[in-house]
Amino acid sequence: MRRHLLPIVLAGLVLAAGCSTSDDDPQAESETTTTTSTASTSVSPTATATPADPFAIPEVIDAAYVDRVLAELYRIDGDVVRKILATNTIGVEDARTLRAIYADPQVERAAMSLARVLGVDKKNFKSPPGDRRVRVQRIIDADNTCILSIVKSDFSNVVNVPPETSPNESDLITLRPTAQGADPDQANASGWSISNEEVITNDEEIEDRARCDG
Repeated sequence: MRRHLLPIVLAGLVLAAGCSTSDDDPQAESETTTTTSTASTSVSPTATATPADPFAIPEVIDAAYVDRVLAELYRIDGDVVRKILATNTIGVEDARTLRAIYADPQVERAAMSLARVLGVDKKNFKSPPGDRRVRVQRIIDADNTCILSIVKSDFSNVVNVPPETSPNESDLITLRPTAQGADPDQANASGWSISNEEVITNDEEIEDRARCDG
């Protein structure tokens, strides 16, 4: 195992506004009298679209959706890393946030990585560090209870010297719905947590044997 922690931001609100129109009645004049009508203005009510939930599970779970979820999870992870680097301590809130975005057994590995941040790894982090970036290469299995995907990770915004990787090396990441009670602070808007993350060197072999129910 290597390299946990740390993604890019979530989509914003989409607003739609209505438009207003106005109509004026023409004036009618005669030689002896002038009649002026009162101008009337009609304004349509402003319409506001309901913001779409970027983490609502689509009918077909595609790479773009998994990219959004992972970006949000690693953004939260990055916030924790930035906080502990600034305060030089790991607080109770940090542990709760980890529990919100990592499920067993990955949460223990993430906690160990955080401990290393305050030790030998601290000097390697950028000041301040950015977020880990990921790009989904392939979705192996996916439904509303599990997403298993192969991703490429980029740590160049996080550390001065990123971990060495080979061209055929990828990460196998398993997402599970965030467990009830695991996110009391509502820190994780995605509704998913990382339950496993491992480095693989042959994604075709993994695809043949790995499934969400396996």
